[in-house]
Amino acid sequence: MQMARTWAGLIASACVMTGLQTGPASAKSTMQHFGDFKVRLTYDSFTGKTACTLEGASVRYRDGILSFPFDPNIPTDRALVRIDYGPVIRAADYSRQIRSQQLFSTSGPLDNPDKSRVLLPASLFENARFVDIRPNPDKRFSRHFKLKGLSAALTFMQTHNCRPGIDG
Repeated sequence: MQMARTWAGLIASACVMTGLQTGPASAKSTMQHFGDFKVRLTYDSFTGKTACTLEGASVRYRDGILSFPFDPNIPTDRALVRIDYGPVIRAADYSRQIRSQQLFSTSGPLDNPDKSRVLLPASLFENARFVDIRPNPDKRFSRHFKLKGLSAALTFMQTHNCRPGIDG
């Protein structure tokens, strides 16, 4: 037991003398709120970079893509979308491009490849207040997602030169 303490002490002393860190790299994190969204800025002193994570109550963001979740048993491959009561758009028109970026795991079954999530480019939602999504044209219900603060949060991230953090 005494021998283990001695070795641990020697290793810790060597790390201090050589400048090696024995614990996790220090990361300073702050949270900013923008309406229905929050941005976590994390400065990594080891890499010198700032990472950002953006999320809403149920909406997730990663590398310019917003992910809107639905019940796991509901296929979303033919989802219809209306932003601020605007014209209906088909989410499938953006799916191939988004899947090619491989930002979110999309290894679900053929009729539900996005695992009951509707993935759309964040650029569609500039200044949007809300979005209504019908996950499947055969279903008669839609889900309402509030987007208050999204534009301000995205602008904040750009002004802080954030690289997107890992978020799912």
